[in-house]
Amino acid sequence: MREGKARKTKFVLIALLLTLLAGCGKNSDSTDGAAAPYSKNYAFQDQQSQTETGDMKTTEKSSAAHEGDSQNSKTQSVDSLEASDPQRKLVKRQTYEVQTKEYDKFRKLLSELIDSYAGYVELSDESGQAYEETGNRYASYTIRVPAEHLNEFKDKINKEAIVVNFSEQVEDVTLHYVDTESHIKALKTEQESLMELLSKADKLEDIMAIQTQLTQVRYELENYESQLRTYDNSIEYATVILRVSEVEHAVKTSSSFAGRLKERFSDNLYHIKSGFTLFTVWFLGAAPYWLLLAAAAVIFVWIMKKVKRRDSFRNTDDTRPSDETKTKRETETEKKESSQNHE
Repeated sequence: MREGKARKTKFVLIALLLTLLAGCGKNSDSTDGAAAPYSKNYAFQDQQSQTETGDMKTTEKSSAAHEGDSQNSKTQSVDSLEASDPQRKLVKRQTYEVQTKEYDKFRKLLSELIDSYAGYVELSDESGQAYEETGNRYASYTIRVPAEHLNEFKDKINKEAIVVNFSEQVEDVTLHYVDTESHIKALKTEQESLMELLSKADKLEDIMAIQTQLTQVRYELENYESQLRTYDNSIEYATVILRVSEVEHAVKTSSSFAGRLKERFSDNLYHIKSGFTLFTVWFLGAAPYWLLLAAAAVIFVWIMKKVKRRDSFRNTDDTRPSDETKTKRETETEKKESSQNHE
């Protein structure tokens, strides 16, 4: 009995010792893993508050097409930031609002461009013209492009369409990524220790306790590995939100006075031409209604003339004296004349 108790006590002590060693290894791996990539290049005291709240490094740029120079300079600053330390884990997101006069052609070029860079369309939404309805078409795409080809993709979009608005956001997830890797490493170490204990356990209660702990470790391990895969996908493929509008007259802006004057003059001519065209189309398109109105006007005028003519005949009949009245008047006149002659 004493030997059995001693053996059981020894087994429990070994299990506790291995668990403590695994826990210490987990903490040390987490600390070392988080500190190692930053011991050389990440001693940024003025950015500690940003890393504590999510390590967000956001560069937003919203401007019209004439601000392309400022956009390029900001993009270069992001690229230089990434080039300064390739270990950074950056999640990039760009948003475009573009206009094009050749909607179908642009859609085809966009599809070919995505395929050429081994990207894919994550979400698309298009709206067109309904039956007997005028208006231009619109489309919105959520595109995933390899981060290494993001600048090339941007240059092609600027070349094929008029960029009205552009913004970019860059999120630094390095701390989260390293922390997730450390958790995975520690959990794998703990899993191996539990597997060794399970192989040595000879009692049912010990086996069940180890299996319960092993199930929990595997669950956490799968969760962290899923997070890491999500990070890898977001880092490897940048997100591009592209909103395309079909226009008849694309908006182009210039920084020079002569260029702006020329564009304003051209815009006014376009609006005058467009207004005249719309009026002509509306007027000629409503020709059936004009014919009906003309027919109704002719009928109305004919009826009014007929009514007026009938009223004039009635007035003539009322003013013309009858034959009996004339005879009576003549008789009375003759009597008056004869009486005057007798006198």
